[in-house]
Amino acid sequence: MIIFMKILHFLRKDILGGTEKSVINIASGLKARGLDVSVAILEGKADVSRILKEKDIKCYLFDTCYNISDITLFFKIRDLFKNNSFDIVTFYGLKLNLISRILRKTGCRIPVHLGGLRSIYPSDSASDLHILIDKITFRFSNGYISNSKKAVEFLTAKGFPKEKMFYIPNGIERISIEIKGSRNDFYKKLGINVNDNDTVLISVANLREVKNHLFMFEVFKGLLKEFDNVKLILVGDGPLREVLKEKVKEITCEEKIFFLGKQLDVFEFLVHSDILILTSKWEGLPTSIMEASAVGLPVVSTNVGGISELVIDKKTGFLLEQGDLNGFVERIKYLIQNKEIR
Repeated sequence: MIIFMKILHFLRKDILGGTEKSVINIASGLKARGLDVSVAILEGKADVSRILKEKDIKCYLFDTCYNISDITLFFKIRDLFKNNSFDIVTFYGLKLNLISRILRKTGCRIPVHLGGLRSIYPSDSASDLHILIDKITFRFSNGYISNSKKAVEFLTAKGFPKEKMFYIPNGIERISIEIKGSRNDFYKKLGINVNDNDTVLISVANLREVKNHLFMFEVFKGLLKEFDNVKLILVGDGPLREVLKEKVKEITCEEKIFFLGKQLDVFEFLVHSDILILTSKWEGLPTSIMEASAVGLPVVSTNVGGISELVIDKKTGFLLEQGDLNGFVERIKYLIQNKEIR
């Protein structure tokens, strides 16, 4: 007997990051299997909704500015569930989870309520409060689906019921890349002068505080003390773009650090780079590392979240503690000087 279900994934923002890429892949896979799947997005109207439209996946856009104190937001979300008989709904982000749990407790029809757990909470007092609120309201949910074992272990250690924690790692689609022309020509089209003896470092991450680009710039400055032939490519966009561009001017690295904005196809940038750098303060299971690994790029990253599930330290890359400036510089220096192991 075939059971037909309506499945909804609920995202907060229409910004193409790792979580959003994963949701697009999941929705595409479910649709290919004949299931009725759709995606709701609370804020904005940009790349994610456009890609979903291209894939013929229904998308509900609220196009509103998120504010948890805005009572009308509750009614808008409630009406979505009132007018649609969804069977399984996965909510991404703590705030959306809190709103939907309250709605479910007060009678809103959400037969199976799941949270998409994408990262581990940072260590600060605000996060302690968030964990407490999350834990109290978690009884109104059927569970968390996490892409990281570390995240599951973290919350179960905090007292979340183990039987309601589900580990399902995400992946990326199979890729086939045809490299046309030289690396120098590729970057020349982007207005970047790259020579044959240059080492190209790349970061694929939204320009947000959690990604810790300011620390990355400190690492880069450390490298420049010994190497003049290094360049840093930043793929991604976000609220800190102008702040970071000003910082690059301040450290006089405009000819070394380049902002390329959001790119829908990051693989062509990865194959024309030498080392992926990730300096995040916290993570789940970063898509950027999976993408870099798919093209054989070594990774130098902070050891946070589920990153150690993707990178084998000293074999497929290097893992370092947050704030280990000298460690980052030395590991990248080692990769620059030993091309044969890259």
